[in-house]
Amino acid sequence: MKALQLIGGVRVFVEDLAQYASEAYVLYTRFITNHHSQAKDLVKIKGATAIREEVIQRMAEAFVVNLDVLIEIQKILAPYTIPSLLVQLKPHENDDIGGYLKDHRYLKRDWGWDAASELQLQSIKTALLEGIKANLPKGGKTLFLGAGVGRIAFDLADYFQKVYVTDKSFSMAYHYKKLLTSTVRFFEMDDRNLYSAEDSVREVTATMFPPHLDRTHVEIRLNKIDYFVSDVRKLPFEDQSLDSVFSVYFTDVVALKFWLPEIKRVLKPSGFFTHFGPLDYFFRDINEMLSANEIKQVFRDNGFDSVHDHMVETLHLPSLHSLTNKSYTNWCYVAKLGISLAPKVIGENDRVLLVRKANYVVRGVIGGGQIVEQNEITLADGDVYEGASALIEILKIINENTEGILVRDIFSRLAVFIGDTSEKDIEVILTSLKILAEHKIISIVN
Repeated sequence: MKALQLIGGVRVFVEDLAQYASEAYVLYTRFITNHHSQAKDLVKIKGATAIREEVIQRMAEAFVVNLDVLIEIQKILAPYTIPSLLVQLKPHENDDIGGYLKDHRYLKRDWGWDAASELQLQSIKTALLEGIKANLPKGGKTLFLGAGVGRIAFDLADYFQKVYVTDKSFSMAYHYKKLLTSTVRFFEMDDRNLYSAEDSVREVTATMFPPHLDRTHVEIRLNKIDYFVSDVRKLPFEDQSLDSVFSVYFTDVVALKFWLPEIKRVLKPSGFFTHFGPLDYFFRDINEMLSANEIKQVFRDNGFDSVHDHMVETLHLPSLHSLTNKSYTNWCYVAKLGISLAPKVIGENDRVLLVRKANYVVRGVIGGGQIVEQNEITLADGDVYEGASALIEILKIINENTEGILVRDIFSRLAVFIGDTSEKDIEVILTSLKILAEHKIISIVN
């Protein structure tokens, strides 16, 4: 990963730290101003019943607690801002005035451990695992985009060797970091769609270490996770360094055209991309509000194969206390990055990797009055090659080396099978490798 910077201990990968911190500071200033405004409006309410007076008093007290969290984040950001930038920055059209409440909703869902939230999270986990287990080998390095406060990555951490988690929101990263060592206390507030007035203000304590989970197992998962702030349009990874990338409730946040090139860049050959969520879209460019089928076509046009596709119904950020809950039809989609065609020239120091299965049969046939072996290999596109014993032996050798094998080592191994390799034999082997690469069964890395 590339060099990082820190804001109050939160790891941040951005090109312009002052610009990033200043934008976040301005947004939190708006949150605080709006918070004060709502608190003042409560004081102005007259003629309330005793029940409503109690609700109003509890809401006023909750505003004070929540306001402390906002001010704490603003203070952390302040030293990294530039005053001249703060004056110039204007609110973005997509800024959500109630964004801090959204943070709390995700904190409650992810780390509040209530029954309704756990049901949604279990549905997400089950759907993702269905796509994962059918396609991704266990282990490897994965990245979760727009991961919020990290619970979905946490739930799937057992499946991977290393889990990178990123979000551009400073407050999401701040809350994740804080939860590693302490709890986060806040209040949820609703003024409508309630069965009981008592439910209008609800205290929540978010924790990563609930009593019903084994602490050692929780720590093993958390130790796999590397959380940082970054921009999806410029990810801090080397080329071809990740085995998979997940976009859970994120694909519709930033237009696909801005970040798909980065996904292609950081994925290894035959790496996987997984989307989960509706296509709700949080920007205004209608040209980029793609349907599921359009997204699949974009991925195909960019060298991906669609390998998994199904729908999952869930309630989104559900509440046991509300009379209304939002229902989502989530699209679960997995795409596999195809392998480039074999290079025009294959060298003996090139590395060969097996990336796709091929079926082969060896049968006895009558030829010239005698029974001889006839080899057939069926490639991914349905093509059948007869007499392909060289291809089969090459595949066997490559299959035995999960980290890949050098071309020169394939020559050496085949020498045991065919004897000393002549120039003609080498030409046949290189041609066989090109055939396998062109059919995306192997990858050849120069």
